[in-house]
Amino acid sequence: MVDESRVDAFLYIDAFRRLWYLLIGSMIIVTGGLLLQSRTGEKGNGPIGSISSPYSEKVDLLIVNQTMGLTPLQQSTDDISKRMQSTDILQLIESKTGSKSSVIFTAENEHLGIVVSATNREAAKTVTDELIVQITNYRAEAIKKSAIFALGVSQEELKSLKVQLSELDLKIASAENSAVVALVTLDRTALVPKINDLNKQISTLNGILENATGQVDVTTRVATEPDGLFTPKVDARLDSWSSTTRAVIFGIALGLLLGVVLVILAMMFDKRFRRASDLPLIVGDVQILGGVYSGANEADLRNLNLAISKKVLSSGVTDLRLISASAGINLRILQDAIDNSLLNNCLIESFDSVDQLDPLNSTLSLKTGVIVTVELGKTNKIDISRTIKILQRADQNLIGLVAIAASQRMLSALYK
Repeated sequence: MVDESRVDAFLYIDAFRRLWYLLIGSMIIVTGGLLLQSRTGEKGNGPIGSISSPYSEKVDLLIVNQTMGLTPLQQSTDDISKRMQSTDILQLIESKTGSKSSVIFTAENEHLGIVVSATNREAAKTVTDELIVQITNYRAEAIKKSAIFALGVSQEELKSLKVQLSELDLKIASAENSAVVALVTLDRTALVPKINDLNKQISTLNGILENATGQVDVTTRVATEPDGLFTPKVDARLDSWSSTTRAVIFGIALGLLLGVVLVILAMMFDKRFRRASDLPLIVGDVQILGGVYSGANEADLRNLNLAISKKVLSSGVTDLRLISASAGINLRILQDAIDNSLLNNCLIESFDSVDQLDPLNSTLSLKTGVIVTVELGKTNKIDISRTIKILQRADQNLIGLVAIAASQRMLSALYK
């Protein structure tokens, strides 16, 4: 029995090996963008601002974006700054504190600087506290909105997987062939961990909805008085990293995350046939007899001929037709690989497309076996499905599929 966890791991390893450039490109682009932004911020932002009133509070807030599964919460300090300077927020703060003040915002990367100036120390402190509360509430709302969206996507995906699970259960219950039951059972087993993971993700997102606080990290808060005395409360983390260092570290981390997402999306939307485990979802219980590649060794040819001859003998066919599932497949490789003496000297014909069989339907019978050829890594799954459906609707005696590969390494991955 095939270990499904090993199959899943190979799928991802294979995808990352083929699409490594997405990871590198994402890290370079994101890191470059953050470095450019940090340099622009350093040039464009001088001191936090002049104080127009005797008392002020200077605050530096660290705003770190959160990630929910593969969905990052994108909320820049510029967005927060613009929201906090909107008329309704300023009026709300004034009505809650009963104090008039001057507020200046400075956004640089993940840091949001705030300077609140007022006529007395208590007013400056009260307005600053309320601003932090409003920023926290705004972030909490954004987190919940993102969680609601991610929750909807996860629930739809879970619903789809449960439908697939039910369909596989029906196939297992109705199948009479033990080999079919075993194959479908493997597919069912592969769905169970995915469903469990989605249930965990949904539980996590529900927890986020219930407990999201949107809390920000106050790295620096300094109160100034008219006589120029300072009462600083400084977090040393503010000066431990330069903006360039932060840009490189966050750029590599976020770029890697983006690259992983792109690779997974590319794998999900890849419609090319790559391994035997793809077949049940494409063509049902049609058997893959084996594979061949240019310059195949004697052992591989012997195994292929043995599989085809067993199928021919068990099916009782006297003629054999090789049909390409898509254009561009070199059937000569398969023709040269077949040892006709093992097939009781069957009449072997080749067709570049299933459409070429239309005028010959009347001559085909149960004594004529059909083998569909596919090319690993190139043939589209849709083309395979179309070819199989046409043959089945025409009541053709389809005895199996044979895979043609570019190399022995690619062929060896067929059953991994």
